[in-house]
Amino acid sequence: MKRLPKRQPLKEGEAYIYSDGKLYRVGLLNACRARLDPLWRKRRAIVSRLHDTRAEILSTPPSVNISAGALLIPAKY
Repeated sequence: MKRLPKRQPLKEGEAYIYSDGKLYRVGLLNACRARLDPLWRKRRAIVSRLHDTRAEILSTPPSVNISAGALLIPAKY
């Protein structure tokens, strides 16, 4: 079994692996919270019922807010 590196305190601008196993970058870090911005995209379907057309795009999901004192695994890529 592959060992993961130790969890580290958050630093602004660094990338980490969040609990869902995906990569996030710390976009904001202050005394009370940290905002994790996703570094991945997901497929999103856009449907126009007026014209009966469908399109799929890749979009960035919303950011996640966590505690500023959280410890996460750093991402090395």
